[in-house]
Amino acid sequence: MAVLPDGAVSPRSSGTLALNPLIIPVMDYGSARPGLGWDDLNDPSKPVFLQARLNIQAYQPGDFVTLYWNDETVQTFSLEESHFQNSFMAFNLYPVSIVEPSGEVYYTIYDQLSESTAPSDKRTVRVKLSVPGGPDTDASTPYLNDRLTVASITPAGDITDENIPVSVTVAPWLYMAEGDELTVIWNGVRLTQPPLDGAQVDQPQTVVIPRETLIGAGDGSPVTVSYEIRDIVNNYSLVSRPAFTNVIVDPNAPPAPAVKVAGMRVSIIDLDQLGSGNVQVEIPHDNGIPAAGDSITLNWKGRAADGMPFEKVLGPATYPGGGLNLEFTVANADVVAIAGGGAVVSYLVQGKGSKRTTITVVGVPAQLTAPLIPGVVGDIDIGVISDPVLVRIPAYAGKAENDVIFLSWEGLTEAGNALVFSDTYTVGNGEASIGKDMEVNKNLLTPLASGSLSISYRVNKPGGATLKSEVTAYTVSGSILLTIPTVLNAPGDIFDPAANPNGTSVHVDGVAAALKRLDEVTIYWTGPVQEGSASQTFTIASDNQSLDWPVLAAQIDPSRGSTVNVFYEVKRTAGGSGKSVTRTLAILDPLPNEITDDFTSRTGAMIRAGGTLSTDYITLFFESGNGQAGFPIRDDVPPDGAAALQLPVLHICYQHPANQPGTQVVLMDLRRDCSKIEFDIYGCNGKTRIDLLDASKNIVETKTLPATTNHHFISTTALPIHFIRVTGETDWTLWDNIKMTTRNLARSKRK
Repeated sequence: MAVLPDGAVSPRSSGTLALNPLIIPVMDYGSARPGLGWDDLNDPSKPVFLQARLNIQAYQPGDFVTLYWNDETVQTFSLEESHFQNSFMAFNLYPVSIVEPSGEVYYTIYDQLSESTAPSDKRTVRVKLSVPGGPDTDASTPYLNDRLTVASITPAGDITDENIPVSVTVAPWLYMAEGDELTVIWNGVRLTQPPLDGAQVDQPQTVVIPRETLIGAGDGSPVTVSYEIRDIVNNYSLVSRPAFTNVIVDPNAPPAPAVKVAGMRVSIIDLDQLGSGNVQVEIPHDNGIPAAGDSITLNWKGRAADGMPFEKVLGPATYPGGGLNLEFTVANADVVAIAGGGAVVSYLVQGKGSKRTTITVVGVPAQLTAPLIPGVVGDIDIGVISDPVLVRIPAYAGKAENDVIFLSWEGLTEAGNALVFSDTYTVGNGEASIGKDMEVNKNLLTPLASGSLSISYRVNKPGGATLKSEVTAYTVSGSILLTIPTVLNAPGDIFDPAANPNGTSVHVDGVAAALKRLDEVTIYWTGPVQEGSASQTFTIASDNQSLDWPVLAAQIDPSRGSTVNVFYEVKRTAGGSGKSVTRTLAILDPLPNEITDDFTSRTGAMIRAGGTLSTDYITLFFESGNGQAGFPIRDDVPPDGAAALQLPVLHICYQHPANQPGTQVVLMDLRRDCSKIEFDIYGCNGKTRIDLLDASKNIVETKTLPATTNHHFISTTALPIHFIRVTGETDWTLWDNIKMTTRNLARSKRK
């Protein structure tokens, strides 16, 4: 219970109201889906963000929140004033914690006052990393999946009778699964089939082409036929290579249009050659069709690289006389929008459909122009930025009335906790050529001091296409953060419970924090579990009053061997609020003489240069180099690996599937002085060197590891070892079982 200095007791929170359900924006906003797929989880450094509304009357700052995946704790934090200002909580769930085929995700809130824990409803999330058809292996055609077999068309040969049954058969595809949705694309007309049931898996799929589709899709020599698949979590196969047939069921149909670039008829548009130019579509005449004065409407049925339709209708226009042909101009933006895809082009003359022309658009699919915060480049100074914060959505290619814009605001606080926000806007009449400034409350920025912010948006087109913008990343200046609190008997931010059995205290300097009478100050002690977390709220009795809050041993002991974050927040009686810099304390625990880290527990998966991850006993820093190091989401021990190698194993100079790192330098902080270290390593080609360093990072032993498949290393130096620096020269190695001996050394202080 929070006791105020004058003896008053803060209002008791009820803590019994039902918790609001979890929202998963990537699943719930836009095209809803029941799970997470490859695009969501392939980058181990990018979390999946979740949200939940907070019942602000039921809880108070300092109450402890825990996020679970399959009943395993994946994130913890204490409620802060910012959560109550914004009335919601945000979570970040990293791919390393998300496992196939599904999981139940939920959260709990522990109410300090009632000493009760309330759980949210569990939400089932499907997880599927395999993409229908398997990953594409031909980088030269990023819009096609060469692993999908070409469809077969029945009957073979020319189709000249509209009443003859026509069908398309698709062979079973790799990773075929219940719920897969097959779409056959017949000359630009999409025929989406019901999701597969269990009996259809691993069986050929035959799709009948309706007579009205055969006629409506028009004649063509050739007609292209392809297909694509989306699975239950929206993993996308890409489009198959096309099959071709000739369709001549209406010999009197108006002639096919001609697609031209710089006056030359083309079937392939290369965006590099097109540059900023437009595309012309010529409507020819044949035997008086079309005739002078006829009304012509052009249909440009595009398909983007991800299979989404992107359609444009031009006209109507009046067909000229005097032997001239009519031309329509397709804007550059409408062609760029289907980069990596293509279009089927036809026209209506007096309501009758023409024959069709199919074109392919070669080029890298363009993302929408990135959003921005006007006047800000790189770093956001919270003390200067306006309220509300403006996020500008530029006028993007193909913008049109009734487009729905989804803004994504994804922040990480200094402590690594998520703060996410989404908003939507529907483009109105006359707004297609102008940008849009969307407003975000500054309360959603202030908690990110000394953290980071990424903003992006996606656009749902009325025709079904979904376009994604590039991401704009900012650092957030912590210049307005209040002075850091101090902790008694914690030199170097290390606290030894054994040496301080009565606990410690947190001190807030009232002068430095400019505290005024009746300001409310909440001090937080946030550990990795709720039993090791607490908070205290004080009402300031006089200007510049300093505070000392005792933290008992019972609140410290659950965090032994880990870290706690100590900070405070101020709610000003004159209005406004502030938050201090966070002090991170390492809480020592009694160390055994020998410790073996087999990486069973870890935070993070794969990291790049500048990244870091931690296990129970080691912190890993990727100091320099390219490529990745860490723990892949999908991994196996090689068949010739020693029996001692057991998953998970640490990869350095990771080279699968497309990573080709040069020299990597990785530093392992053992967090203690060791008299001896040992480890198992696999796959060394003689190009990996280790430097054993003391606590000041002076080299105490250097060794180039031998070129052997399996090697067990044992150090020989008599000097204390605190760090291992690994330098690998394109030498992909697997590490396990780092054994640290602390015998005959003073107990190390964790960093």
